[in-house]
Amino acid sequence: MPDDTPWFAPDHKIPKRAATPGFKLWELRHGDRVLTCELRDNDAVGAGVDVQLLEDGELLVSRRCITGDAARCIADSLRKDHLRTGWAE
Repeated sequence: MPDDTPWFAPDHKIPKRAATPGFKLWELRHGDRVLTCELRDNDAVGAGVDVQLLEDGELLVSRRCITGDAARCIADSLRKDHLRTGWAE
């Protein structure tokens, strides 16, 4: 029998959604901190490509791009900016 509790009820249980990892484009380090750039391709549903910047696995910045080429350009710019400020490959 399905759960008939309304979605807005305080005791309604929301199922956990498993995160799908993106394509890791690059990784930089600064001391013990790790900065990772991932691309998530949502073009199959017409949503373009998402560029995600993660520090130690936590999302810092996300930018949606229409094409994969635009996403790679944004990712490259982010990498160059962080290399200028002391991050290392």
